[in-house]
Amino acid sequence: MKKRVKKLVMLMVMMLGCFMMSSSVSAMEAPYTVPTCSDISKLPGKAKSYKFKQDEDIVIPLTLKKGVAYFGYQCKSGENDLTGSVYLYLYKDKALTDMVDNSAAGQGEDNTECYRIEKTGTYYLYVENDCLDGATLTLSMSSLTADNRTITSGKSTSFANSKKYVYTKFKAKKNGFIEVDVKGFSNMHDVSIKLLNNKKKALSKTEVLSGYDCVKGEKVCYGVQKGKTYYIATRCENLYSIKVKFTSVSGKTASKAKKAIKMTKKKTYKGVMYANGKRSDVHYYKFVLKKKGKLRIKVGTKGFGNLRIYVYTKYQGQEYGLLGGLIYPNAHTFRDYPAGTYYIKISKMDKYSNGYYSLKWY
Repeated sequence: MKKRVKKLVMLMVMMLGCFMMSSSVSAMEAPYTVPTCSDISKLPGKAKSYKFKQDEDIVIPLTLKKGVAYFGYQCKSGENDLTGSVYLYLYKDKALTDMVDNSAAGQGEDNTECYRIEKTGTYYLYVENDCLDGATLTLSMSSLTADNRTITSGKSTSFANSKKYVYTKFKAKKNGFIEVDVKGFSNMHDVSIKLLNNKKKALSKTEVLSGYDCVKGEKVCYGVQKGKTYYIATRCENLYSIKVKFTSVSGKTASKAKKAIKMTKKKTYKGVMYANGKRSDVHYYKFVLKKKGKLRIKVGTKGFGNLRIYVYTKYQGQEYGLLGGLIYPNAHTFRDYPAGTYYIKISKMDKYSNGYYSLKWY
């Protein structure tokens, strides 16, 4: 009896050993080798296309810089018909065993994948194909960093997520204003933005743009002066981009009421309060109402905000105000006002106030 039990125990041990060896061998088997695709191996730049065969997966070797690799993809047959899905996985090794974690890279739009690249080097993009036979894969890639950079009017640039401010340098060739169009990739992440001078000292308050608004595109405007260098400081914990558009503004301004610019009826006058100007900066305009009657003043503005307008006239040595307060795009109508000279004063609310304005009376 004891011998039979002993034999049975030995048999069970041998069977367990064989099972463990089998599992070990399975675990050590080499992963499935996917064909390398050289057709779209140089992805950076314009979107590339690749025509899939039935059930074909591909691997694309890529040289990626430290930062965030941002991939956009779509699988179609014909112009409009979606024919399935593709799934992207990024690996550090050719054997596809060491996957890059994409949880810290940020959130992209639909049909995108983002990967944080900790070290510049060669990586392997595994494209798993779940599309129909003959479907065309369209694939694009951007390499995003949170590095400082320089930008010119009409150009856009994208950034990797960062908890620190990134500085984008801009030099104004003429007097005018810049509109910074901020676009976020996720409505869950706000974008902070402010304007600095050439020594990176703040010229504006920090404005926090909500992620919801940035997904649609949010614009911030600053008044800039010819020959001056500025830095646009931005920060976001997700991917985002900015585009800068410069508009030149020419025309005379006057800093004293006695030298106020005389306005012609129905003509629009434009001016800029510079971000690097003084808190005490003021601009004066005047016009003459030749007879008693209705008076209209149209005001426009773009900027960080807080420019003030004050419209007044003088009668028998006394000053009478018609309109005062912050500038908002609007048309103001005044009825039965006496003939005489009227003044418009544009000023700043605080030292950070700046931007563009327009005036017209009719």
